[in-house]
Amino acid sequence: MASFLQLLFLTVSIHTISITALSSTNNTGICSSNNTIFDPSTHKLVSQCSDHTFCSAPINGMCIPRLCRRDEFPFGYGPSEAPPPLCPQGFFCPDDGSGCLPLVSVGAPCEPNRDEQCSPPLDWQDLASFQNYNGSICLKSTCMCVKVWLSSLMHCVLRQVTCRYANITLGQNCIVDNTTYTDTGPNGEQYMFTVTRDNCRSPQFYCDPGSSACQRAKAVGVACQLDSECEERNCNSAKVCVEPPETPLRVAPWQWGLTIGSILAAMVVICILLTLIHRRHRYARYKELQEYYHDQIGYVSSISAPSYQWAHQERT
Repeated sequence: MASFLQLLFLTVSIHTISITALSSTNNTGICSSNNTIFDPSTHKLVSQCSDHTFCSAPINGMCIPRLCRRDEFPFGYGPSEAPPPLCPQGFFCPDDGSGCLPLVSVGAPCEPNRDEQCSPPLDWQDLASFQNYNGSICLKSTCMCVKVWLSSLMHCVLRQVTCRYANITLGQNCIVDNTTYTDTGPNGEQYMFTVTRDNCRSPQFYCDPGSSACQRAKAVGVACQLDSECEERNCNSAKVCVEPPETPLRVAPWQWGLTIGSILAAMVVICILLTLIHRRHRYARYKELQEYYHDQIGYVSSISAPSYQWAHQERT
């Protein structure tokens, strides 16, 4: 068993070395687009050219600057480097950046995991979800093996991927596409993650791998086997459909009512307290003025009383 794991790790390491050599910083050298492959671990397109260029011909081509990009901020470009332009509406940029192409019709080939290459259906507003792109999806990969230059190893190249509409409903035949991604841990251990996609209308339905027919998706709390079976596309380790971690918190109506009532009650209490405090201040001010007037009257009386007595004595 240990020797098998060592052999597996050695094989993956050689794969990584060959792919790294294949995706070197070749900007202007000779290349062949026949050597362009998909990394079997990450399913990323890898060629003999750099991230800034693409191969111009199947044999004895040249690495020339890319003519388009698919992302707003493409990989491999620095802040001072000008990336190629984005494609206009109705066109897409292929993985190699060889130039904008018209959207692909349903049933025609497309590149793996590039749903945006497919032209949308007429009712795309009703079919669009986070499981597809405007109601279209790129499904069903067929593995074909080719030899990689500088290596005698065989790599899997994804071919015959076709555009589909994600419009299949309950009981109808559907297509399941499983894509496995492999990552290597710090100690050389292999981690595998499989993404299951289908052309059923989502999130209401999912494609049952056993019957190849669309079944109704399962609600939160129902037993499941795969993420794709759940409406939220999240089946936990206990095999129960749960909400994904990034789900926003849903506030119940009674919580809204309690919160609003508490705010209104706090406002009323604050108003009452302010009114009482204001009254106490006014009463204290009134008492202060009353004492002041009494003191003034007493002071005036104490001054005027002797004068009155002296005037009275003068008259008598």
